[in-house]
Amino acid sequence: MSTAFEDAAQRHWDDAELLSDHQRWPNADHLYGFAAECALKAVMVSLGMQLGPTGKPPKPYAVHIHQLWDQFLTFASGQGQAGYAAMMQQSNPFSAWHESQRYWDSTTIGPADARDHRAAALQALGVLSQARQDGRVK
Repeated sequence: MSTAFEDAAQRHWDDAELLSDHQRWPNADHLYGFAAECALKAVMVSLGMQLGPTGKPPKPYAVHIHQLWDQFLTFASGQGQAGYAAMMQQSNPFSAWHESQRYWDSTTIGPADARDHRAAALQALGVLSQARQDGRVK
């Protein structure tokens, strides 16, 4: 089985949008985080990040979006692609997001959280779109 970060980014985004349309904020918010994470990982692979035999990124990039956002900014700049990092908010909009939120009470995450993370996911998807336009992502 191969890792398909670009496909996963789009799938998570599409599902997040469906859930958001129905005001299912906690799960929409969760999927916005995964959409952003997958989009950034797709770009990182296109910039030379090697995946392990199971398709998992190496340390320190085998993390979720609340950590990956900052790491992407450094990684892209280190690969001579600071333009991609410049397309994103420099302060981490996912710093309070966590993959364990799937276990949280449904009242913990509201529409403001989902809207903020949706906007941040759009930035990550914009970076992926630009990398595609640049011919880096096929």
